[in-house]
Amino acid sequence: MLLVTALCLSVVKQEIKEGIEFGGRSALAHTSAVAVEDEVFNDVVLPKVKQNMREAIEYTIMRAERELVAAPPAEDWVETVNAFMRVTRCSA
Repeated sequence: MLLVTALCLSVVKQEIKEGIEFGGRSALAHTSAVAVEDEVFNDVVLPKVKQNMREAIEYTIMRAERELVAAPPAEDWVETVNAFMRVTRCSA
């Protein structure tokens, strides 16, 4: 009796697991379809996401520019590269 119960529970457990996975996939597919067709998503959320991405790119460019301005002069970089090449025995 215990063996039969354990066997039935293992089968039911697998069915429940598959059902939960199917439910998750179905909910995600349905939500994606609704979001793509939703006017609020297309008219409000999507432009805001694009604006945020644009601002993030602009911030990254400005930060990189500030770091380049604060970087040592080009001669120092050349000397650093030459020293690295000497240490690693690379030829110029």
